[in-house]
Amino acid sequence: FEIIPGVYTVVALVENPNPSVAAYDLPYTFKLRGTDSILVKEEKGVMYLPAKGVVPVFVTGVETGSRVPTRVEFALGAPTWTTETPNTFDLSINDIDLSREDTAPRLTARLTNHSLNMIPTLPLVAILYDADENALHASRTILKNVAGEGTADLVFTWPEVFERKVGNIEIIPVPQ
Repeated sequence: FEIIPGVYTVVALVENPNPSVAAYDLPYTFKLRGTDSILVKEEKGVMYLPAKGVVPVFVTGVETGSRVPTRVEFALGAPTWTTETPNTFDLSINDIDLSREDTAPRLTARLTNHSLNMIPTLPLVAILYDADENALHASRTILKNVAGEGTADLVFTWPEVFERKVGNIEIIPVPQ
């Protein structure tokens, strides 16, 4: 997703359907390619893939200069599986509101932590889709110290208007 000219955000959703194994420090690679499949930029990192879950892999600020990517490839390295009890968040996200679509879009929502435990750090990724369920854009925010049985306000922003109208919004917590 182009944020501003020459700067992009890339996102992949990775699912682990296994109910009892997870992978820590799982390597991944995004390859942004231009016309004729020429490599424009490569971004590498590591992620945590929990048991029984979908995790967004989010990288922003990918600078390509004047080169324009036309497609993105995503690949995972070989996982080292570890037995783990699924960590289920007891969270809900409500009051989702997208405003300022014609200037600088802003998405707000309210997160409720239904558990008794404080969450020290919680990244969340918002993915916006058009009416045909094509992803339009994505953004990330990071919450700190969400109290047990507490709430927190979420804010996601974009510097420029979207090319198409938003039809659906998904906000996904990223387990740590």
